[in-house]
Order: sequence, then structure tokens, then C-alpha cells
Amino acid sequence: MPHTRIGQKNFASFLRRQPRWSLFTSCILLVLFIGYIDFVTGYEISLFIFYALPILLAVWFLSTSTFNSLSDVADATFWSPFK
Repeated sequence: MPHTRIGQKNFASFLRRQPRWSLFTSCILLVLFIGYIDFVTGYEISLFIFYALPILLAVWFLSTSTFNSLSDVADATFWSPFK
């Protein structure tokens, strides 16, 4: 198990070294990709839980204001096919 912890530390330190705009853009693209897959699969299969990954990344490595804007994008992406 120690190998897993080292891998997790390396990944977290890698994300901390990234510019904020790069991490934010990656989170936005991940939300849009999940939204597209959610749209293609239809309402029978909900991918709602997968929207948490980019939001959690934004909370952990960015700021709360970034979290608010990213959660708004995720919310609009999730609910847009239902309108």
C-alpha cells in the first residue's frame, strides 16, 4: 500500500504545480465532456455523480469562488437537456 500513497502524493503535487487557469480550464472541459456523455446516453442512465470529480478538484486545488462558477457550469450542463 505505501506505493499507492506515493502515487497519490505525486498526483496532488503535480496538480498544485499547475497554473490556476490550466486547472480551471481542465475542470470546465471535464464538465462539458461529462455533460456530452450524459446527453448522449439519455435520461435512462444518470451520470450525475460524475459531475462531482471536477467540482471536487476545483474546491481542493482552487478557490471557493472558482467552485461557485464551476458548479454553475455543471448545473447548467446537467439541466440543459431537460429544458
